[in-house]
Amino acid sequence: MDSLDLKYFISFLVGLGTSPLFILIPLYAKELGATDMMLSVVVASFFAASMLSYFIFGRYSDVRAVRKALVVAGLLLLTITLALHYFANTIDFLLLIRFISGITAGVYTGPMLAYMSANKEYRTHLSSFYGFGSLGWAFGFFICTSLLKYFSFTEIFSIFSIPVFIAFLLSTQTKKEKLERIEVPLIPIALIKRNFSLYTSFFIRHISAHAIFAFLPIFLLFLGAPKELIGPLFALNPIVQFFVMNSIPKLKWGSRAIFRAGFLLSTISFFVVALSPNYYFILIPMVLIGIGWSFLSVGANLVLIERNIEKATVTGLLWGISSLALIIGPIMGGALVVSFGLREMIFVASAISFFALVIEVLLKKK
Repeated sequence: MDSLDLKYFISFLVGLGTSPLFILIPLYAKELGATDMMLSVVVASFFAASMLSYFIFGRYSDVRAVRKALVVAGLLLLTITLALHYFANTIDFLLLIRFISGITAGVYTGPMLAYMSANKEYRTHLSSFYGFGSLGWAFGFFICTSLLKYFSFTEIFSIFSIPVFIAFLLSTQTKKEKLERIEVPLIPIALIKRNFSLYTSFFIRHISAHAIFAFLPIFLLFLGAPKELIGPLFALNPIVQFFVMNSIPKLKWGSRAIFRAGFLLSTISFFVVALSPNYYFILIPMVLIGIGWSFLSVGANLVLIERNIEKATVTGLLWGISSLALIIGPIMGGALVVSFGLREMIFVASAISFFALVIEVLLKKK
């Protein structure tokens, strides 16, 4: 297995090892007696920590010309923090572990994405890297809830640290590249201005998306879906992403066009979710969401990679913004549900997603 194949497999293993926690942590927190407010804090703690970590270690990778060491160290630290979930038998300790996990998740991401953009075939490499990560998420979603029949929550957390540990071992076999240091200010104002339209529109769209996804399981139950089908329905999204992301390099479109196509498809798919009459119909928007996110995420990364030499920093900032949206989105969604209702919230969030696309087009023209 060559170094490039190793990186794809690493992406798959990290997706497999980390995705189940996004479903299981809220359930486990409730089992520990967490109030709704404490549950929100536990979930938000991971994203708050990762928001800072993505930028800090992405910038460090560029400034110090370090990639492999951060990838290896990040995966080892992530393995350890995932394994430590086994001892999280109180809500306070779970909160601490989720915060630390957010920090360790950000160590590996920016440097690895910069790794994937290191040569002229970066469009293929970056798209496939994301695609295999999505495939790992799909497997994780399918497996995690079925394991609850045989294992406790903490045992499952430990089990899913194993794929990440294997990813760590594989990362030690990747090639070390010669890099030049890049000067990046501690507060990179010029870099943010250079990519302002993309960052702003991506952030607003991501808020609307996670307002919807935070309540999508409840909406599926409202539409009559059995609980055991919710995991497979969620898994459909990353399965679609795997195939679409690996097909994107075959398109002759520019990176900005790919990015905007993802925006448009996302907005359409959100409206279709709101219009769904039953849970069978939800299969259509889930496929569209998978296609839209594939274009949006890969397109955003391609635009940033092509426009900036500070590759680890700009991608780290992108995923830091994503983490912030993952905190704000559910809060906004909850406020809209209380004010207008569940289906109405999805309509409003869909409109906000379209508004984000308009902002991207208008700001880019300036």
